[in-house]
This record gives sequence, C-alpha cells and structure tokens, in this order.
Amino acid sequence: MDFSDTRIAFQGKSDAELRKASSLFSLFNNPGLNRFGTKATELALKAGLPIESLLRSTIFPLFCGGETLMECMETVLELERFGIITNLDYAVEAKQSESEFDVTTNELLTILDYSARYKSLQFTSIKISGIARFSLLEKLKAERSEAEEAEWQRVVNRLDSICSKAVNSDVRLFIDAEETWIQDRIDELVFMMMEKYNKVRPIIYGTWQMYRQDRLSHLKDSIEQAKNKGFWLGVKQVRGAYLEKENERALLMKYATPMQLSRENTDRDYNAGISLCLDNPNVVALCAATHNENSVSHALTHKNALKKTTHLSFAQLYGMGDHLTYNLAHAGHKVCKYVPYGPVREVIPYLIRRAEENSSIAGQVSRELTLIRNEIKRRKNP
Repeated sequence: MDFSDTRIAFQGKSDAELRKASSLFSLFNNPGLNRFGTKATELALKAGLPIESLLRSTIFPLFCGGETLMECMETVLELERFGIITNLDYAVEAKQSESEFDVTTNELLTILDYSARYKSLQFTSIKISGIARFSLLEKLKAERSEAEEAEWQRVVNRLDSICSKAVNSDVRLFIDAEETWIQDRIDELVFMMMEKYNKVRPIIYGTWQMYRQDRLSHLKDSIEQAKNKGFWLGVKQVRGAYLEKENERALLMKYATPMQLSRENTDRDYNAGISLCLDNPNVVALCAATHNENSVSHALTHKNALKKTTHLSFAQLYGMGDHLTYNLAHAGHKVCKYVPYGPVREVIPYLIRRAEENSSIAGQVSRELTLIRNEIKRRKNP
C-alpha cells in the first residue's frame, strides 16, 4: 500500500489547517525549540499562569477533539465521513481524590452510553491513574494497609462498572499502559477484567509497550494464559510514550533501565509481537497502534491479516499519522483515531507527552512534515 498518497491522507484538512500543522510540526522538528516550549509550559502551569488561551489556539486543536464530549462530535462525524472509527479518550489523569476518581468514572460511563448510539464510536480508552491514586498503584498487595486495601477494592469496583458498561454498549475498552513501576498493578486489573468479560468476544484490551525489554516474552506468556483460561486476549500494541521519564528514573535510582537499548530493538519486538498475535487469531484480538509504516505493512502482509475471522485493527493519534489512517480506511481496513478530550489545563500532561514523543522519534516528524508540505505544494499546483 502506498502511504505517501497525500491527496487521500489530507482530504479531511483545509488549506488553513495544513498550514497550521506545517508550522507546529516544524517546531516539533527542532529539538531545542521543542524542549524549551514543553519546559516553559510546565513551568507556567506550576506557576498558575493563564496559558489555556495560548494552548487552545495552537497545539490543543491539533491533538485534541475538544474540551467536552459534545465538542468532539464534530470531529467524530468528520472522521466517519472517511470510514474512520473514533476512539474517544477522556484525557484526564493522575488525580488524587475519591471524588475526582468518581467524576472520571462517571464521564467514562457517559462515553460508553453515548458510544452505543453511534456506529463509528467503537473504542474508548482509560488510564487507571485516572481512577486510582498513583501512590496506591506503586504498592504491592503485601504493602497495602487495611485502609489502602479498601481503597484498592474501590478501584476494582470502578473499573468493573466501566467494563460492564463497555460489554453492554458493545464498545472495545483499551486500558492504557503507564509507567513501569505501576504497570504490574495495572496488568493485574486488566487480566482480572479480561478473564471476566472476554469469554465470548474481545471487549477489554490491555496495552503492551514494546520499548520495554520484557514485553515480548510477557506477551507470549499472556497468550498462553488466555488459552489455558479460555478468554480472548485483547492486545493494543504500542511502542511507548514515557521513554525519557523511564531512563531518567533508572539513572537516578541506579537500576538497569527496563527500556530497549536501541530503536532497532523496539522495532524488532514490535513486529515480532504483531506476528505472534496474528499467529493466534482464535485467542488474540490485536490493535496495532502505530505510526510506523513498516509495522503496518508487516501486519497487512501476514497470512491471517485479511481473514474475516481475524480481529485486527489499527490506530493512530489524532493529529498524527494521517497518511496511515486515511489510506488504510480508503483501502477498507479497520482503523481508528485516538481522539482525546478534556479541559485544556487538564490535558496538558497529554500534550506535553505528545510534544516530547515527537521530538524523540528520529525521522517521524520529518516524515509528517514532508508529507504535509507535499500536499500543500500539490494543492497549489494540481
């Protein structure tokens, strides 16, 4: 498949939107300016400065669908015109109070209720740190006090209510991966819910970050667990979005980094993970969430990729990878855009990760920028 067809890739963008995207990706393509911008944003946020209006007019509309669920619907319907599914994500995370966790839970339940009425709202996402204290997720079961054990049970109950609603609404729920030092507790919750709700069809998906050295072997073990216990393993496979944070913590705390030692190793394990999932189409449902053209092609050329019984979908972030999303949809493949939303100040951590991720992935931003500029030129000289 030719992913460089910019006429298809950017058919949903106006000339003005393309020019704005070109300016922002030019900034991302300059590591020094990008780093300065993200640090300045973090400092302004900590100082309580009113930066929402600046973000709302620049980076926010590039990567987010709106501040409310209703604001997102224009984006949802626009994507639907081109055969693209929307994965709505209430991008609020790292909360601390029980009342905040309940607000997030209720918002997710509302999304799932709403999604049942729209054919293109087939996926939604959740971060466990949006419904549980981060410090609680850092603790092993043996380390939790009696009060913390009761708190943990409330987390289980919140997630169970969300998963039950996903089943009733027939919406796939992606439970995102987070930092390595809380991921084991997240995995515990994920497998609890998959074993309960994925008996008949894949509804609950966990997330495997292949920039971790141990995730390919973990994926193999997980497939065997699903086979033995008789449930569908829902796999959203990503490369990962916390690389700098993970390496900095490992250096500070003097332990070996859990990250892959090279980009090539991550790419190798990512593609190996795709093959492993597609080799087991009767037990694994795979969403290949990637902006890497080679990985998408690797999945499409697998012998089981196009079988009707194979559960295979693709995903890219809103504002990125349009050359993949729109060309895949145009060719009839199941593909979704991950569309986050929430109050501007609340989604700043998400926006900062996107900026840092864009800066750290060598060549990807240059590729995005080149394609955008090619389409601008094509429209000027049709």
